[in-house]
Amino acid sequence: MADRNAEIENRINIQEKLLYAYAYAWDNKDCVGWSNLFTADAFIDLTGDANLASTAKRANGREAIKQFCEVRMKTALADVKSHHFMTNTIFNQITPTSAKTHTYAIVTWQKSSDPTPLLQIALTYRDVIVKQNGKWLLKERYIE
Repeated sequence: MADRNAEIENRINIQEKLLYAYAYAWDNKDCVGWSNLFTADAFIDLTGDANLASTAKRANGREAIKQFCEVRMKTALADVKSHHFMTNTIFNQITPTSAKTHTYAIVTWQKSSDPTPLLQIALTYRDVIVKQNGKWLLKERYIE
């Protein structure tokens, strides 16, 4: 029973303190907070996001991930309020120190001149997640 309770707690923490925190940090243009949700040696591959320029789809390491965020916020998202709606997280694997997940996301953008948010993209995040120093972090993130 203790193992099952720990697994449930880990699932909740992964969703609330990592996956949802990722969405809130990005949508609030908090590049430092967003990048701190990744391991120091994390890798992101966002080739599945058609909104990204062809040269800005991969980053290695927390600092490069932070810089990726800063560039996006100053360019394509400078006048955009985004909202990530993270749903249907599936745990393909979970242990006390790692997890592999798939999460659907729908992203809306709203420019200051837009009366309502507009659907921008629907995608799937495929993640490798690890627990370091008691905190769940993204080790690898892919967009499909």
